[in-house]
Amino acid sequence: MKKIQIYSPVDGEIDLIENLNDGIFSEKMLGDGFFIKPKKSAFYSPIDHGKIALIADTKHAFFFEIEGVNVLMHIGLDTVGLDGKPFDLKTKLNQDVDLKTKIVDVDLDMIEKSGLSSVCPITIDGIDKTFEFKLLNQNKAVKQGDLIGEFLLVENQENIHEIQMSFREFFQGDNTYRKVGKQINKAVGGPENYTEVFNCMTRLRFRTIDTNKVDVDAIKKIPLVKGIIWNGNQLQIIIGQDVFRLKDAIILLNQNGSDEFLTKKPQSKGPVFFRFLSMFGNIMMPLIPVFIGLGMFQAVLGILSYDGLNLVPKDILNNKISPDSPIYWVVLWVMGRAATLFIGILIAYSAGKFFEFNRPMSIAIGLILCAPFMFGNGGPTMQGQQWILAQGDPLNTGILVIDGNMEHMGMAPINAYVIAPQNTKIFVIIAAIWLAKQVDSWVVKWIPSYIELTFRWVFVVGLVTIPTFFVFGPIWFYIEKVLGIGIHYISKAPIGLGVGFLFGIQMFFVLFGAHVVLMTIYSIDTMTHQGFSTFQEVGNLSVWAQWGATLGVAIVTRNAATRRDAISTAIPAIFGVAEPLLFAVNLPKRRPLYAGALASFVVGIMASLLGVTARVTTGIGILGIVGYFSNSSGFGFDGVTLGYLPGWLNGLYMLLCWIAAAGLAMGLTMLMYRERTSEKKQLIKNDKLFVKYLLTKKYINEQQAQDLLKNLVSISALISKEDASKIKSIEKQYQKIAKVQDNLAHVETQLILYKDKFILKGKKLMQKGKDKQAELLYGKYDVKPFEEKIAKLKIELKKISSEVDDRFVYDFQNNLKDKYLKIVNGMKKLNEMEKDKISRKYNSILNSLRIAYRLDEFDEAEINFAKEISEMEKANKLELKNQKIQVRT
Repeated sequence: MKKIQIYSPVDGEIDLIENLNDGIFSEKMLGDGFFIKPKKSAFYSPIDHGKIALIADTKHAFFFEIEGVNVLMHIGLDTVGLDGKPFDLKTKLNQDVDLKTKIVDVDLDMIEKSGLSSVCPITIDGIDKTFEFKLLNQNKAVKQGDLIGEFLLVENQENIHEIQMSFREFFQGDNTYRKVGKQINKAVGGPENYTEVFNCMTRLRFRTIDTNKVDVDAIKKIPLVKGIIWNGNQLQIIIGQDVFRLKDAIILLNQNGSDEFLTKKPQSKGPVFFRFLSMFGNIMMPLIPVFIGLGMFQAVLGILSYDGLNLVPKDILNNKISPDSPIYWVVLWVMGRAATLFIGILIAYSAGKFFEFNRPMSIAIGLILCAPFMFGNGGPTMQGQQWILAQGDPLNTGILVIDGNMEHMGMAPINAYVIAPQNTKIFVIIAAIWLAKQVDSWVVKWIPSYIELTFRWVFVVGLVTIPTFFVFGPIWFYIEKVLGIGIHYISKAPIGLGVGFLFGIQMFFVLFGAHVVLMTIYSIDTMTHQGFSTFQEVGNLSVWAQWGATLGVAIVTRNAATRRDAISTAIPAIFGVAEPLLFAVNLPKRRPLYAGALASFVVGIMASLLGVTARVTTGIGILGIVGYFSNSSGFGFDGVTLGYLPGWLNGLYMLLCWIAAAGLAMGLTMLMYRERTSEKKQLIKNDKLFVKYLLTKKYINEQQAQDLLKNLVSISALISKEDASKIKSIEKQYQKIAKVQDNLAHVETQLILYKDKFILKGKKLMQKGKDKQAELLYGKYDVKPFEEKIAKLKIELKKISSEVDDRFVYDFQNNLKDKYLKIVNGMKKLNEMEKDKISRKYNSILNSLRIAYRLDEFDEAEINFAKEISEMEKANKLELKNQKIQVRT
């Protein structure tokens, strides 16, 4: 067993580290060891051979390297704040040392007079190894050079097994994320003990059913786990940047039935509107790749349609396919437009899957509602033929969507009763499949088995398609008209303000999951303008604006973790996926979100004035630009003929708008961005909300509110300029810590990926019977470079951490927290839960510095005053309304 002997660096009295009671060393956060209360000022090396690996800038802490590990000698507690004044250095970095090497002379009186302790903890940092300290000297009083004890290496059986395992064992094992996923799944009580597993940027979250079945101690011992937080029944396991891969591994384990793991299907909860949006998203999401992939064929056809090229035959351009049309162009036309023209069939299938309804019957209903026989030649709008069963007198309002134009545009007036195929009527198809599910469930309850095969389909299809054609379809026709009227007036706003407004609010709708509403409006705009939409480009342009805002954060932030979040989430946004950067960076920081929205508004006006229109869907993100260069729309109409910009100019203008949106948002973010709000400002804002909360609850009156606010504000006024300056100084140190932690996490992830890559390659070789090649591959497996990087970063992290005056931070927090708690606990009308949540809120604000740099975790159990006040105000309004109704009756 490896052992490292430690000697007393100075005359004094010794004790075990756990008896220090300082909350840091005593918790063995910096390793096991002992401490000595010095009696003399001269400190010597605590090891008999080795070298000095690091010296703190403030000369109060030293790392001694011996046999690949580091021994820390930390002179005094919180002496980092003395800026090195009590320490007279007698050695230098990388100097070889023994028991006779004097390290430093210390002015113990200066330390004691500063109100600090001069005790000297000595601990060991085993890097990736675990050491225990064994006390050998039983005398409390010791002399410099006396043997105190030894650090003993605790062998990690798992690591030993991995070193000794054969290449077969190595390659047949699970990869890291799958292995850890199995361990976590078991420790949380199995998938049957949670309804949902999901993640944020750093935490793996489980909505547990029975908290008593969760083995917390087992979870804490699992690799990658950095801590655990409970929020009600929600278990939050702190993982770090590996959380996304780990969550995916757990979901894959559950889906594949590994170890018979099956999660319970979560029940739909929440308001009807949001359940509807969720349903719509789940139905449409699987179809997005279809539209994007086939849209590329459509874009190619559109680009080849330029007048100067004269490549595409006129009958193809005019959507007039006949046996005389060149078959190659016909096939390209079908590849590009079939999915768009008969989207209803795809929606019927996806809706059937969502509603867990008979798939063949879903497709059959979709085919009937989108029947090519009713579609005919597509009509003027390429959405199918129309049958007007009734129509009022001409309206002559001058508004196309109201008056209609059947002769040239195939658009019926608003006062008509129209029957048409439902090819592009998304919500009508969804409603039809939902109805089919209900009818089918009703039919199977009573239909005799001997006629079910023949008549079950007859009843279901008949009772669904007929009301869909004659009721659902016409209802949606009128809904489209109303929304179309709204679009008309928005588009008529001066200098494009209406368009800019929609561009500006787009991402706020995305945040609430309500962008489906806007998508519907944009789709109607597309249909009413032969496939050319002023609004359809909103989504892409808004993403580029938020992307620019996130890059602005990456440029100006001094927080390494925030920078990595910004860069990593900006990459998916290039391909149109904005949610990661919204929820990880722009929303939490707020100002980047507002900068992106403002940029979207301005550039939306610009796009409107330039006359840019969306034409063909060729993808989201950067791939979407191709469609803007198309001369024709998705419905096959030529843009120049209808008065729109030529494709090449339209595409260039759109590209210019993207660049402008990203650049403007980036610039605004760099001007507006604040790393974090000071504790004083946060406290004052929270004081006002606290008082408003009490007033809304009717716990206090106006006079009491004024008196309470004065008392609360007087507490934050105790934060002096010197305190604020000291906090800023410590913040710079935290920024250094965050940078090293971020680099460390990155290297640890690289190590995991390196190992998993080897396992994957080895598995494939062994599956092919190539054991010899697998053995040779195993011989190349070398994690030493990663381990060396990790060791260096851990040493650097310890060095920086030892230089931070954390005691000031804790004292600052506790001093003010006690004053706030006294006020909160003294309020008799507050119940215990309210007191706890309000106290947590104040504590989070006072600890916001450490939370900002992820040194401590955000407390989700704290009160959200704004939300509570809003809900109470709504309840009060409803109560008042009910009282008025009762008075009238």
